Amino acid sequence: TVDSPISAGVDGTQSASGVINTLPNNNNKDDMIIQQQKKMLNPRKPSLDWDGTITTNPNWYGITLDGRILKTPLGQSLSVPSELLAWAIAAEWDMQEKYLQPSQMPLMTLACTALDQTASAPDIIQEQALKYLLTDTICYWTDPMEDRGLHRRQQDAWDSIHNHCSATMFSDAKAAVAMGVDEALLMSRSRKTKQSGLPHPESVLAGAKKLVESLDAWHLTALDSVTRGSKSLLVALASLT
Repeated sequence: TVDSPISAGVDGTQSASGVINTLPNNNNKDDMIIQQQKKMLNPRKPSLDWDGTITTNPNWYGITLDGRILKTPLGQSLSVPSELLAWAIAAEWDMQEKYLQPSQMPLMTLACTALDQTASAPDIIQEQALKYLLTDTICYWTDPMEDRGLHRRQQDAWDSIHNHCSATMFSDAKAAVAMGVDEALLMSRSRKTKQSGLPHPESVLAGAKKLVESLDAWHLTALDSVTRGSKSLLVALASLT
């Protein structure tokens, strides 16, 4: 058991929520799924150079409620490879009052998603995230001749993200940008490849794919959340790197 920095819990006691050292369980799963989950749940820094090997063996921390470890919706132990994250999730539980409000527990939601969904089917999450690149929000700019003020605000907010992604992931290539409504429609229509969406350079598509596929379940779940919220894979990639 880890000493608690949290005061009163959801039931008014001093020991309602806490953190213990534990591992996520893998009940009723075959060896192949267990090995995939182990690989995906092992935290690693996002990198284009990851070669698929597991190099760390982190401590795992389970979140408890009234002394009993919490479970994910699919029945796994709610365990995370970070003591700080575990206490943050425990604090979310301590903030609950008469009724549980999942919308006020974003870290628990993300952790459960990583354990129950992302670790078991990372290819689905990866594919969904990469699709956003073809219609990425920050690749559609207002024509400065139509609205100079809005164009300048977009430039101030988005230029640094484009430059960062270009330098760190895309071999200095830039993602395609559509200027104005007419150009957006022209650039996004279906082409000979039958692939609708922005015509990004191949190095942009390859760099994004390589980084997304290198992510562990924790980073991939965070990437998916940011991508969906911002409607931009570039914003999500920049937030992780």
